[in-house]
Amino acid sequence: MNLITCHKIIIFIASVVFVLINNNRTEAQWHKENVDSNRNGYFYTALALDSVNHPHISYYDVSNGDLKYAYHNGSSWQIETVDSVYSMYISLGLDSGNHPHISYYDVSNGDLKYAYHNGTNWEIQTVDSSGAVGLYTSIALDGANHPHISYNDESNGDLKYAYHNGTNWEIQTVDSSGAVGLYTSIALDGANHPHISYNGESNSSLKYAYHNGTNWETQTVDSDLFWVGTYTSIALDSANHPHISYYYYSNSSLKYAYHNGTNWEIQTVDANGSDGYEYTSLGVCRTFTTEYDIVAHHC
Repeated sequence: MNLITCHKIIIFIASVVFVLINNNRTEAQWHKENVDSNRNGYFYTALALDSVNHPHISYYDVSNGDLKYAYHNGSSWQIETVDSVYSMYISLGLDSGNHPHISYYDVSNGDLKYAYHNGTNWEIQTVDSSGAVGLYTSIALDGANHPHISYNDESNGDLKYAYHNGTNWEIQTVDSSGAVGLYTSIALDGANHPHISYNGESNSSLKYAYHNGTNWETQTVDSDLFWVGTYTSIALDSANHPHISYYYYSNSSLKYAYHNGTNWEIQTVDANGSDGYEYTSLGVCRTFTTEYDIVAHHC
């Protein structure tokens, strides 16, 4: 596969094993490494690259019951235990100092939790504990390195959003129109306003919410009778237009939607009539030379 100079869309599926393309050669080559190992495996992996393109991964260690974090320092993998709780729906972001920030669901207590590394130690906070909250978390950091988190309130069937204002956590209900807020993904625009993709209306639609600076606005992007809009991933282009990859369960297809500034455009990327396109992840890029488990790209 040749290196790609891309101006549009790349869609990924996540991998448990870290995979790297060597970008120093005209013909790229895959390189795989085992980061951690145990007999029962790892769930809910999340990947981010730092300013020098070193990988950072957060994940749940099933055998030890720990939320863990691994990063490559340029020579070897370093592994740390972040929190010793049963963790699900883990999301990872890196700040301007390459310090990790992690959102996750504490299953034992039913809470949304947040952990970050201050350069010396891990600090852990409970963000929301009002019922069973914190499923399907997604985290993004703004220009001041403050975290913004989208997540599901299972107790009330709502999509919620939490952000840190520099002093305290602010929590808002974004959408409460039925059973909504599964499979959330968050991105921030140039003004640090949040944009969220998610599954809504009892699994029958892909929905999109954004904050216009004053209020939340929600839209239905795609809908069907059953299971459209799961495993969503959102990214914004240079004009702050949203692009969303997602899974359509009814016909086992990978789909892609983007807003052209006026309307939503929807495309089927791949549909082979069998499972295999869940866990999508999407990026909008201009120059892209490192790819992870690419399902499709449009350049």
